[in-house]
Amino acid sequence: MVRVAVAMVLLYGLLYFPYPPDSLPVRVISAYLHGVAAVSALLIRLFDAGARANGDLIDGRFSMRVVLDCAALDAHALLAAAVLAFPARWRHRIAGVAAGTLVVAAVNVARIVVLYVAGVRWPSAFPVLHEEVLQIAIILTTLLVFGGWIAMVRRADLTAHAPAVGQ
Repeated sequence: MVRVAVAMVLLYGLLYFPYPPDSLPVRVISAYLHGVAAVSALLIRLFDAGARANGDLIDGRFSMRVVLDCAALDAHALLAAAVLAFPARWRHRIAGVAAGTLVVAAVNVARIVVLYVAGVRWPSAFPVLHEEVLQIAIILTTLLVFGGWIAMVRRADLTAHAPAVGQ
């Protein structure tokens, strides 16, 4: 538990540190936010052909800006801290962080698409969906990914240490 807490402090510190405006970390985070907006806008075009991403802004029949708190990077940090602190082989940890990051990112993009559709069709529900319901979905996804990863690591360890048939 202490290892997870230390890893969380380090990762959150890296994520939320007040970097100078044109520093490498700010440019990397900004590029990530632009990427999330672009992928989200691409999927939103299935429902709204006029939707476009311009940097971190998604514009169409409803406008949304993808900011640091909406990028699920805190969930990524939580998952990475938990996986890296877990007593498993390093190859399993690296695979867990990589695969888990992809799953959380995909769920976050789906969350943004749902928020856009809600903003167009049900604007009064947008605040509750944005601040409560879909935030919980990201947290639950992170927990489920971590739990699934633990199960896979345990199964791999059991398989690796199982006696061979016929011995």
